[in-house]
Amino acid sequence: MLRPAGELVTAGDVLTLEELALFRRVSGPRGGLLVLHAWATIVGTAALYAAWPSLLTLALVVVVIGRRRLALALLADLCGLTAMRRVATWPGWRRGLRPTWLRLRAPLLTNAVLAVACVAAGAWSLYLLVWVLPWATWYQLATRVREIAEHGLVPDAQDPLRHARTIRARWLARAVLAPYRVNYHLEHHLMVFVPCWRLPLVHRLLLARHLGDRMERGGGYAEVIARAGG
Repeated sequence: MLRPAGELVTAGDVLTLEELALFRRVSGPRGGLLVLHAWATIVGTAALYAAWPSLLTLALVVVVIGRRRLALALLADLCGLTAMRRVATWPGWRRGLRPTWLRLRAPLLTNAVLAVACVAAGAWSLYLLVWVLPWATWYQLATRVREIAEHGLVPDAQDPLRHARTIRARWLARAVLAPYRVNYHLEHHLMVFVPCWRLPLVHRLLLARHLGDRMERGGGYAEVIARAGG
């Protein structure tokens, strides 16, 4: 039985045992296709810049690979200062060598493969322009925007329906800021076991069970950022 307003809601309050089993079910092939799609987007965008190098295609690379949406223009994020600050203050520097290596070996291997591939292709600068630059600029900005929009100004840090915010994301926001349904952030926090492609279904289910008035929702990233800035 669903708990009355004012009491905390858990996944078990919202879903039946059959629904829990359904939402817990993952798909290796579908998850693999999402990973493949992400890398295909990265490679395709990089290839576009390699074929037609210009400020326009470089800007597209920075936005698409650096991942996500036109919104707030903070100079510290877009000029790379935030990235340098995060590298300098990363807690891993104070840990021992072994835990640091275990944490970094996968991203270091990925970066090494990409760097070697670019050098082998005779275009070493591509590694800096289409991989490092987007991470140091747009990725930092997008991360900040999402943190503010999805977690800022939430009314109740203890209530699972109100301690994170689901944002309505149209095609542009999904393309450059909130891919793979990450805008369904409340649903993700409430049911962390649900694969990303089922989060819209969880959202519809919550609304169908008359929880819409208790859920923290935003009409769009720009709208929530404007509210936070006001």
